[in-house]
Amino acid sequence: MPPLDSWLKVTIRMSFLLLPLIVILLIGLAASAAFVYQRLRLELTRLSHETKELRAQLAQRVEQETPQDPSREVYRRFLYYASHEVLTNPLQTIQTSLER
Repeated sequence: MPPLDSWLKVTIRMSFLLLPLIVILLIGLAASAAFVYQRLRLELTRLSHETKELRAQLAQRVEQETPQDPSREVYRRFLYYASHEVLTNPLQTIQTSLER
């Protein structure tokens, strides 16, 4: 069993000219990450405001919407009930169609 005070040592040999390049690269990476974060945050803020405006416009439109004429509403109800009847009783509909 190896002694407890033994450690793995990794030695990287590079020239001192490479070190400033790596530091500049890391600084550029951090700056670009901060720039992207700021752009995404501004986009999120813009979309949030746009959503609020659209919701306000929708609420205003609902308030301004005039009631539809009664015959149109009766027709819509008739279509709803007829389609509901067909969907709930398809065999009866087929039987009725075959009897004709």
